[in-house]
Amino acid sequence: MNRRIFRAEALRRHAAPPSAPAAAKEVGDRALVLLWCAVAVLASGLAVLTAAVLGGDG
Repeated sequence: MNRRIFRAEALRRHAAPPSAPAAAKEVGDRALVLLWCAVAVLASGLAVLTAAVLGGDG
């Protein structure tokens, strides 16, 4: 009996779609991570270019 209740609850939770705020937060977090990755790549590229232009020691 108890096993049947747990199975029904598990099936209900699995079938329920994620709530809209949780899904929106996940998308927002992913966008924020991608934004910070882009900033890091651009900053490192700028540092390499600056070192190449100003370094000049060869």
